[in-house]
Amino acid sequence: LVAGAESSASHPVAAAVARAAATRGVRPDGVRSPTTHAGLGITAIASTGEALAVGNRALMLREHVSVARAEPQLALLETEGRTALLVALGGKLVGLLGLQDALRPGARAAVQHLLDVHVEPVLLSGDARETCEAIGRALDIDHVRPELLPDERAIEIERMVDAGRVVAVVGRPGRDDDLLHAASVAVVFGAAGAPGDRAIALAADDVLDGALAIALPRRIQQEARTGFALAAVPGVLAAVAVAFGLAPLAVGPLAAALGGAAAFVHFRATDRVTPPPAAA
Repeated sequence: LVAGAESSASHPVAAAVARAAATRGVRPDGVRSPTTHAGLGITAIASTGEALAVGNRALMLREHVSVARAEPQLALLETEGRTALLVALGGKLVGLLGLQDALRPGARAAVQHLLDVHVEPVLLSGDARETCEAIGRALDIDHVRPELLPDERAIEIERMVDAGRVVAVVGRPGRDDDLLHAASVAVVFGAAGAPGDRAIALAADDVLDGALAIALPRRIQQEARTGFALAAVPGVLAAVAVAFGLAPLAVGPLAAALGGAAAFVHFRATDRVTPPPAAA
């Protein structure tokens, strides 16, 4: 039933269901009139002629389907960080599927790059709170906004911007346009050379590249401020000491030289962030 309902969709959940059905030798049911409800799931007519619904709790609530009997299994799946798909046939709950949302390679390193430059990552998702919190713990993301429909995510971003925050959104053209337009800084995968007014357009589709695009300017800014302070502070202190008669005039040039040397040493010692080599 789920494979039949998802057969016309192209999102990651549909692909995972198709792979699982093929692995188990399950033939998709011949469903009719599938309708996708963004952020909720899919409704259709099963080959038996009964109404079919595949999706999350919110879809079941909308279709007046009770999920009380599945609550223990739902809680277990969500605690493990899995995405749960509920299946209703003829207005009754008949099944529950759990999907493991594996972390993309480089996801943990991407989050760490942001934390290192004091950029706070925020996870926006349509999944249940327990699932999002489990993923957040795996990535060291403290701020999680779960159970958001696609249009609600853009509203949440606008709220953060209205609160005076500079919000960068990493996404893909087409699928995430509303979110990217609501952001202060749009970081777009696979958009290099494409027309459009984008703050940062990446050629690749690597989450680590997206994090580096945000982290590198912050790091450069911080290092520049530190270098400026190292160069200026000795001279300023020497000028004050000379002005109050606490040091001879000869201290001034020495302090300036010391500041320049400190700034140079800092520059040489600054960490370089090198992107990982491209895969063959």
